[in-house]
Amino acid sequence: MLAQIIKHKGQEMVFSDLRLKSSEEMIDILKDASEKLSSYEKRGISTLYLLDLTGVPMTEEFSHEAMRIAKKHVPFIRKSAIIGVTGIKRMFFEVYLLFTKSKMRSFQTKDAAMEYLVS
Repeated sequence: MLAQIIKHKGQEMVFSDLRLKSSEEMIDILKDASEKLSSYEKRGISTLYLLDLTGVPMTEEFSHEAMRIAKKHVPFIRKSAIIGVTGIKRMFFEVYLLFTKSKMRSFQTKDAAMEYLVS
């Protein structure tokens, strides 16, 4: 399944669920999320974005693609949240924040992340 548009408390968000996906599937989902984010941007709508990295190994290819996509969309994302940032992913997340100027916040659960996004 590619990136999804989900609703929480009546608000739409783009959701990239990368749990248990291969590196190739993760890249495909990120590219699809980018297309969905672009469709909101073209309509002048700032979006909410949720990314789940639970159990996902970090690869160089994935990190480069994530940075490339983020640089394009960060200015148009109202709020963003990430789930599953542990171990080496914590270091990647810190570099990601510095490089992209994103204000993405990390959460332990999907529910907590979605509550933050709609608050």
